[in-house]
Amino acid sequence: MGNPIIEFKQRENDELKTTGGGNNQKPQFVLTGKELEQHITFLSGRLKDLEVDWEIYENNNFSKPIEVKIVDKAKAKSHQKRIIDLFSSDFSFSQIGMENDNSLILKIKNKAQLDKIDKEIRESENSDVVVSAIKDIGEYTPKFESADNNSDYKVFFLDFNDKSENENSKKYIEEELAKNDINFKNATYGSSDILVLNNLSLDKLTITRKLPIKSITPVKKVSDFFRLDDLNQNLFSKLDSLQYDDSVNYPVVGVLDNGIEINKYTRNWVVRGVACPYSDQQLSCEHGTFIASVLIYGDLLNNTHDFDIQGCKIVDCPVVPNFAINEIELVNNIKNAVRSNPDVKVWNLSVSIGDPIEENGFSSFAKELDKIQEDNAVLIIKSAGNDGNNVAVDSQPEKINQGGDSLRALTVGAINKDSDKEHGLVANSPAFYSRKGLGPAYNIKPEVVHYGGDAYFDNGNIVKKSIFGFSTSGEFKIEIGTSFSTPKVAKNISCLDTMMVKQNFDPILLKALTIHSAKYDKDISLSEIERIERLGFGKPQKASEILNTTDHAVTLILNGDLQKSSRIDIMDFPYPDSLIDENGHYYGIVDVTLVYDPYLAPDMGNEYCQNEIDLKFGTFSEKRDVVGPFSKFNPIKRVDSQNLLKDTLYSKRSLKNNYTYEKTRIEYGRKYQPVKHYSIDLATLSNANKKYLDAHRNFYLYLEGIYRNFIVSELEKNNKHPHTRFSLIITISDPNKEKNVYHDTIAKLTKNNFIHSAVATEIQIDV
Repeated sequence: MGNPIIEFKQRENDELKTTGGGNNQKPQFVLTGKELEQHITFLSGRLKDLEVDWEIYENNNFSKPIEVKIVDKAKAKSHQKRIIDLFSSDFSFSQIGMENDNSLILKIKNKAQLDKIDKEIRESENSDVVVSAIKDIGEYTPKFESADNNSDYKVFFLDFNDKSENENSKKYIEEELAKNDINFKNATYGSSDILVLNNLSLDKLTITRKLPIKSITPVKKVSDFFRLDDLNQNLFSKLDSLQYDDSVNYPVVGVLDNGIEINKYTRNWVVRGVACPYSDQQLSCEHGTFIASVLIYGDLLNNTHDFDIQGCKIVDCPVVPNFAINEIELVNNIKNAVRSNPDVKVWNLSVSIGDPIEENGFSSFAKELDKIQEDNAVLIIKSAGNDGNNVAVDSQPEKINQGGDSLRALTVGAINKDSDKEHGLVANSPAFYSRKGLGPAYNIKPEVVHYGGDAYFDNGNIVKKSIFGFSTSGEFKIEIGTSFSTPKVAKNISCLDTMMVKQNFDPILLKALTIHSAKYDKDISLSEIERIERLGFGKPQKASEILNTTDHAVTLILNGDLQKSSRIDIMDFPYPDSLIDENGHYYGIVDVTLVYDPYLAPDMGNEYCQNEIDLKFGTFSEKRDVVGPFSKFNPIKRVDSQNLLKDTLYSKRSLKNNYTYEKTRIEYGRKYQPVKHYSIDLATLSNANKKYLDAHRNFYLYLEGIYRNFIVSELEKNNKHPHTRFSLIITISDPNKEKNVYHDTIAKLTKNNFIHSAVATEIQIDV
């Protein structure tokens, strides 16, 4: 099967302390002279405007929420901290959320605090930076979305980070609703307490805009499933070749769907999970049964080789009945199913809420899926969703469905399996129905794709060519959709977990290995942005292919936990010397994937992800002793370092000075994205940068944790220290397939005293 992948650990001398940095130079956006004076007067006036209705907050004992808009060039956390500190008092952290990238939601305790802020702005000698960073100050207005007349709405509360204030504000909101004859009931949306406003008219809806709430939006319905089409073929003989064997260690997948029918071909493979909220008579089972047929018999029915292990143990947890339900019921069903079946670690979720994701924030559905995965240490594989309104192969689908923007989940799109020139299908290209990314905050969603069924249009009608499966009655059906590419990825991840000999389920490692293996077909003709939006990182390999390499490549895994104020700086990274060409330059293809455990803040808009790992991989000329007071922390430093993961080394695209500003860094620098993937070919370095590949240079690997101000404050308030679990995977390969890269890298690991070992596997492959 080839060579196993290698796990290694950093050495003690690779663990360094992060020392203070920065400089005293003022940012370019700082105002001076008359322009600064005018802006101070403007902001002082805006603070005066906030004095209206103050008795509402003082009489009801909760803070007044306000909105502070910041200038584009002041988005960095250092500038945000100055603003937050200005509005904080009595050791109370003032930030309670973010509206969008340019807007902070802060709380003001009382008018005295407001006067103090005004005085600080007008009289402080050092206020020029913070004043220049603030664009405007005003009343906070909740997120507001209307629907048709007489609809149900869900209300999310502001979190004042104070139990008493939260209780008092909730009491005030309920009193105001009752006073205006608005019917409501208390409910839970996963982990969040909410209000549901029943049958609300548009006239009454307007009243709620003045309440101190986080958001009021329509309660959304769960999307309908595609109808399965009959397949006029008899495939029963293929199924008979696979019989359940109790002695086999099958992969296990939990299916969160509309139920699975127990028939001749699902019996023994499928068990009903604990805590199903519906009776058998309330379940349709068509969609879930088709998914089960893909998981158990997918290769046999479709003449494919997508899985290493034929068959699959399925825990059936129905979350959608045969009558309409809304998102609140769906979320609570998923939460109860996952919590009540703790032995299931990989979950397939091919159910969606119909609306596409939004640009300026993560969906409530996604946030709850993230919380469910965090609380239960599981991995949800989520379908990207189908664009049912798409009526032409060459048109662009809508953005992925809400829920697909979950940062902890792995979101799956669909591609074509076969080419069909007559009908315009290209193998491994995006399926026309598969919704696209990017996700909020430029996160790459979907991350991966798989075969979801081929189809084409004929006179406005969809003609389906695959996937084959069966229905509740055992009749063979044909269907398309990301609902059926998703279980392929879910099963392969469970296969990966089954085949790796280890103690605990590790969703971060499994997600990293899957994404790291993903590839594009070389014949796909898409622009770079189209490729990312439609295909993510590509189609992942099977488990056996992920866990093994040839002699001409090596895959290294570094798992760890980065503490705040610490970093890993490996100055003897084992890049093989056999990959030096006749000109004295290193060459090779390097694939790097980093997945880390994010701190997530649901109220922080696009700053939902609150931590980051600064990753660098490159070369340097020499090591030198550190001189001065910092030498006791970090006695050795690198000289003339160059990070080879910078795309500007390989292309003419230059971000120039704009790259120093936060929005551009997040968009192009993959900042605050818990999944990062790079693929570089050292041979394509520009001539001006070839010097960084000289044979006398050394390779290094650098990781450092970075944390936003909000999460640091929250953790410290609870006496917790910020840290970040991560899984980093690096594959180095010889594009010429000549050198024994595997042997040379292992030898270098040993020479440089790295603890390393082969990842033990139990390979069981059904041919």
